[in-house]
Amino acid sequence: MPIRVYITGDFLAPHLDSTGKKVYWFSLVGKQDYGIFVTDGTPKGTRQFTPGRKATGIRIDKNLAYTLVESQGLIYFMGETLATGMELCVSDGTVAGTHVLADTNLGFPFRGWARDLTRFGPTGVFYSADDGAGMELWLMTAGKSFRRIGVYKPKTWLFQGGAFGGPNSPALIPSIARLGKSLVFGAKDGKHGFEPWITDGTRAGTHLLKDLTVGSLASGFALPAIAGDKLVFVARTPTTGSELFVTDGTAQGTKLLVDLSPGGSSSKLANLSTVGLQVYFTRTVGTTEEVWVTDGTASGTRSVQSLFTAAGVTEARGFTGFASKFVFSGKSASSGDELWFSDGKTVSLLKDINQGTAHSFPREFVLVAGKVFFTAYTKKEGGELWVTDFTSQGTHLVKDISPGSHYAPPKHLTARNGKVYFRATNGVTGPDIYESDGTSQGTR
Repeated sequence: MPIRVYITGDFLAPHLDSTGKKVYWFSLVGKQDYGIFVTDGTPKGTRQFTPGRKATGIRIDKNLAYTLVESQGLIYFMGETLATGMELCVSDGTVAGTHVLADTNLGFPFRGWARDLTRFGPTGVFYSADDGAGMELWLMTAGKSFRRIGVYKPKTWLFQGGAFGGPNSPALIPSIARLGKSLVFGAKDGKHGFEPWITDGTRAGTHLLKDLTVGSLASGFALPAIAGDKLVFVARTPTTGSELFVTDGTAQGTKLLVDLSPGGSSSKLANLSTVGLQVYFTRTVGTTEEVWVTDGTASGTRSVQSLFTAAGVTEARGFTGFASKFVFSGKSASSGDELWFSDGKTVSLLKDINQGTAHSFPREFVLVAGKVFFTAYTKKEGGELWVTDFTSQGTHLVKDISPGSHYAPPKHLTARNGKVYFRATNGVTGPDIYESDGTSQGTR
């Protein structure tokens, strides 16, 4: 039986630890307090990890319970106390070992807003926090050594593309991507607008990659995806509009990849997904969606829409798999929104899950041990967990967790050790955390 954890909200996704042996997640405890839970895949090993608020004095805000990371058996998260405000906290699962780790913005009601936690190396954790002068990038090592990675006055705001909404806005969540042994992220300082930056964990190794839009105007850094040894992303400049850019981690190698809409016009790019050593993405022209692929070079960036047009696919997203075979969610007039297959040379309907022109809405694709788990809807079972081995015969419902036809599919599919963990409800209790090995018997 799954553990009843009273999960609410869309931010409460499972988080993997650094060894891949455990999964952690936020969950409501009682009526108002949130705690962190853990499972190793066994009923005995599924429990509340952090002690409660009454024991530790640390409150986890339900609206901000979406950022945590594990390193060396310790859990780091954003919590609030009456003495410190909202700051970086740590827990080893004991009362004594659960406490505020760094009061970046000293005192209450000042808040450091420690967030965007990203594991870096064997003992390091990057995070963004406000020390009173604005959001900056920090590096914590082994749970005790803290270093502000650069001081950029008057302030450095780290945030994902879109309108800046203040220190408590989700817009502060940065686009962060790994490139080799470094992290690439978006930030702006007092001299430049929002641009791509890079860090190797040292102050000297943290710098602006390139000022794509010279001066204080922003170019942005959005939708990063790995293409071999390069990182492609979407940015906007006055001369190119919004287009696809690429970086190899150097200033010289950070540049416009292709100007698909020449001049200052912008391309509507979305659905960037790494497949093998390439990135598939979509471009919308008017009301028409095109599928493109890139290997991170201008010559290797091309439209493959002819393959999709020949198959009758008008929309595509969620490209997941390998270079020689991958699946995606595609829409056609004859089958609705269904599961499709491609080997990079041809495109074909893999399975009409919700038969006819009705939609099954395949979503939440995750690659696990050579197979792809996803969610899909049928009139009979409703929204449930499915799996495919890239063949029609090997594409099937894993288990009807919530009997009946209502649309309440599993969420937050997370791969770990050959299994997938996710949030679901059985229609009576829950939501709960489930695990699955791809079989009905192994889904619980």
